[in-house]
Amino acid sequence: MSKHAFLYDNQPVRDLAWIFSSPSLFSSSALLSKHQPLDLPWFGQLDKDFISLEKHLSTKNMNMIGGYFEALWEFYLGHSPDNRLIASNIQVFADNKCMNDKTRELISDSDMSISQVDDFNKKERRGRTLGEFDFIYYNKSSAEYRHLEVAIKYYLGVPEPTRGSTLADNSSMNCWYGPATRDRLDIKLNKLVRHQSKLSLSQEGREVLQSLGLNQQSIENIKREICLSGYLFYPMKEVMLPPSEIHPQHNRALWLHLSCLSLLISREHLWGVAKKPHWLSPVVQSADKLLDNQLFERAVRKHFAKSQVPVLYARYSKLCCKTRVDVPSEYLANPRYYVEQLIFIVPDSWPLAD
Repeated sequence: MSKHAFLYDNQPVRDLAWIFSSPSLFSSSALLSKHQPLDLPWFGQLDKDFISLEKHLSTKNMNMIGGYFEALWEFYLGHSPDNRLIASNIQVFADNKCMNDKTRELISDSDMSISQVDDFNKKERRGRTLGEFDFIYYNKSSAEYRHLEVAIKYYLGVPEPTRGSTLADNSSMNCWYGPATRDRLDIKLNKLVRHQSKLSLSQEGREVLQSLGLNQQSIENIKREICLSGYLFYPMKEVMLPPSEIHPQHNRALWLHLSCLSLLISREHLWGVAKKPHWLSPVVQSADKLLDNQLFERAVRKHFAKSQVPVLYARYSKLCCKTRVDVPSEYLANPRYYVEQLIFIVPDSWPLAD
């Protein structure tokens, strides 16, 4: 758990601070790093007056973890004192055409008819899409322009069949799947490193950067970054080691099949469904919003009686002075509980269900 997890009262502020205080999925390198120190005074002020962040998030799709993660980054780059956001979510086309959010907004605010908008889209999109810049920004401390690609992922490890390997062997990146199994760790990393982060090196990408006001020297020296955050979920019944490329302090969680549910309720705990989009920093709840073992088991079985979609649950522990040194007095009168452990529960047919 991040040491900054409970410094702030507002969940979105905690989630934003989590991005910079929790480790990336992969070990640090020139590319796979964040290069952003945690600005404690700025975060503290934001927590006292987070209306601007709340307003920003109200315009975003809060049902998708990835969209929420990008929205937090967009706010940070646009409001933190050490950065200046140049552009976000800019599509790059093979015929050097691009359409960014501002262009889309101008179209939506205009009096163009549906047919005119369709004609505009056909002209703008007549070339093959090469990709999209997540963020182009200027970092004041380093006096450099940066191209940043961001992603947050949750992968469940599936042990490989025994092939004479030893316990000391690290797992392969192709053994880690998203809950729906259509996504895989090695595929995502390959896409980020070999495609998305190299968009600023392409001729079409360079022309887009030029259109954003970057001069030739800035384009040549633009720093490429990737922020790949998230969790690796380890099988509860089997021992599995992470791939060697994974950060040694990465965020860890557990997963298990429905038939093994009894393993979770052998001791008394409080539980809750991890609700999107707050899958980042530990959520804090009062006891009346949580489930005891009996209600938790009933809720899990009710879900899987109707659906085979994996569900992320959270096990809670009491928030005490050892967890947060400045526990407010109202917390002592009405105890709060924080997410201690995330656990994906999947149908017994997983990962073959999809």
